[in-house]
Amino acid sequence: TQAVWALMAFGNNGYGKEAAETIMDLMGSYAMPAADPSMKSDELSTAALNAFGRLPRDAALPVVLAGLKSDKVNQRLIALRALPMVSRNPDEWKTLVVPYLNDAEPE
Repeated sequence: TQAVWALMAFGNNGYGKEAAETIMDLMGSYAMPAADPSMKSDELSTAALNAFGRLPRDAALPVVLAGLKSDKVNQRLIALRALPMVSRNPDEWKTLVVPYLNDAEPE
């Protein structure tokens, strides 16, 4: 979790895109807790979600949207969970996620 917080600080000092991409890459190889909203997240996923919410929106949003199209299930899951953190307007994030709902499951 310390590394994620360091990346967030890095991202808030002019390297938001790089920090968001690195966090997304890290979470792509991390086994996320189930997508059950009633389950508590572990410390690393919580730190990643908080970091996405605190990075500059213009840097984090494109990375999160790209994560929705990832062939890695864990990246799609973190992207879906991070979207409300990056875009705090429910109408906006619902609009952003709708195009991905009919995508075929990646092989």
